Formats: sequence, C-alpha cells, structure tokens
Amino acid sequence: MSGYGSYGGSSSYGSSPSFDSGPSSFGGDSQPQQRVSRDELEQQLQQQIAVSQTQVLMQRMSETCFAKCVTKPSSTLSSSDKNCITRCADRYFEAFAQVQRSYLEALQHQ
Repeated sequence: MSGYGSYGGSSSYGSSPSFDSGPSSFGGDSQPQQRVSRDELEQQLQQQIAVSQTQVLMQRMSETCFAKCVTKPSSTLSSSDKNCITRCADRYFEAFAQVQRSYLEALQHQ
C-alpha cells in the first residue's frame, strides 16, 4: 500500500482543538456573525474525518481488489473478475466493520 495514513495508533478523536468562534472584526462588515459552538465545530470536524476515512477505505479497497482480481486488464471485466472483485469488496467491508465494532466497544469500556 502506498502513502496513506493509518487507522490505528495516534488518533486525535479524544482531544479537542481550541477554536475561537467569536465574531471577526475584519473590514467593518455590518452583517452579524453567526456563532458556532465548540460542540458543533467538533461534530463538523468528526463528520469531515469520517468522510475522509471512507474515501481512503474506498481507494484502498479498489486498489487491493483490482490488483488481486484483475490479472489481464482490458477494456471490459470478465465475469470471473467481477465475481472476484465483489467477493473481495465484501470481505474488505466486513473486516472494516468488525474493526470498527471492536474499536467502539473498546471506547465504551474506557
């Protein structure tokens, strides 16, 4: 696998960055600034992280299953290639779901 971040190890989900969500004084804008609470910012950040992780998961799954299943690339996939890719993707998602469940259980027991 090439230069993608890892899912284990040094996750910063538990730590909270400091955000100054106070109004800005740039340019004398007469529009009132909408304040965003720290909890809302953290929720938005967690959603963005989840989207990013899903994109990485899809990219890794595509690369892994293509490399494993498509032995003779051409303009179309054979039925055996399609079946292999389907099985590979299913196993990849099952494994990811199991890791995610285990991670959530570990967090709940802390």
